[in-house]
Amino acid sequence: AYYRRSDAPVTVLWVHEKASYLFFRRSTSIFIEGSIVAPLAGGNLIVTVLMLVQTLHEIRHGMKNSSAAPRKYQERALTALKLQGIVPSWVYVIPFGYMFGLFLYAYFIAGFDSTSENHILGAISAFAIAPIQWHTFLHSLTIVLLRIGRRFE
Repeated sequence: AYYRRSDAPVTVLWVHEKASYLFFRRSTSIFIEGSIVAPLAGGNLIVTVLMLVQTLHEIRHGMKNSSAAPRKYQERALTALKLQGIVPSWVYVIPFGYMFGLFLYAYFIAGFDSTSENHILGAISAFAIAPIQWHTFLHSLTIVLLRIGRRFE
């Protein structure tokens, strides 16, 4: 949202004068660490997605002899699991994707010196990391909204 400097309370006017900085560690070890962590995270993601797909397949094809009510409850539970995983995870995916892109930009294109002196990139990176604290709130909100939806059915 856009605001005027005069709209800000007097007690926080010092924020406008503060500079924000962006620091990168100049080391190739980040690529070594990334080459270890990325396959582990990717492996966990793939296993989780495969488990959800297998469960969905079992509900749709393996429960042919069961009545419609258990299948409906199983599909509803699976939808709840998917939403509880997807909605809160965006507060991690978007900021870390941005920070990784910023790191690649600084490493391969602009160079660390010009990137670290760019105050706009520093401010944007601070705002990109801020939503991470919303994970718990979004997870709880997702659970509450799913329970409210069940009450009205």
